[in-house]
Amino acid sequence: MPYSPYGTTLPTVAGDANVWGTTLNSKTFLELERAYLGVEAISLTGNLTLSSTNGDINAQVRNTALFFSDGGLAATPTVTIPGLERVYYVKNTGATYAITFSAGGVTANLGAGYVGLLSCDGTDVTIDEFSLASDAGSAATSAAAAAASASAAATSAASIDTAVIESNSFFLSSTM
Repeated sequence: MPYSPYGTTLPTVAGDANVWGTTLNSKTFLELERAYLGVEAISLTGNLTLSSTNGDINAQVRNTALFFSDGGLAATPTVTIPGLERVYYVKNTGATYAITFSAGGVTANLGAGYVGLLSCDGTDVTIDEFSLASDAGSAATSAAAAAASASAAATSAASIDTAVIESNSFFLSSTM
């Protein structure tokens, strides 16, 4: 049975006589569904290489969302992902240790209590992370930041309007 680089089962052309429908329904479509909608909860006890067996619909790397918890960590763990171009939504519900992600090149860390969007270019890993904290202090800080952002946006919009008016005035005066 052939597989894509991401481990998805590919029915063979002019092959799989009388079983191609079974292959599509029980393997390929389930693998694709899991790739788009799958969530994998993983309790970390140390370093981990995500499972990635070809054709295995339960392979950890097939999931879009990976939720990590502290299963008794004594140090910062490294999670190794396959060297494939891929994006994951990752969540670290642990309270103590960051998680280091690696695909063989540049690594990236996801702090304790953070969620992030992890992207891999086949070698290097990057993470855009966001805090899971939701106390009143952070809500007030977020509200203040939103107000400052709105004020900056209004100022920027006024500057753009002025620049457009001045540009149009220059254009009109130079064409008359």
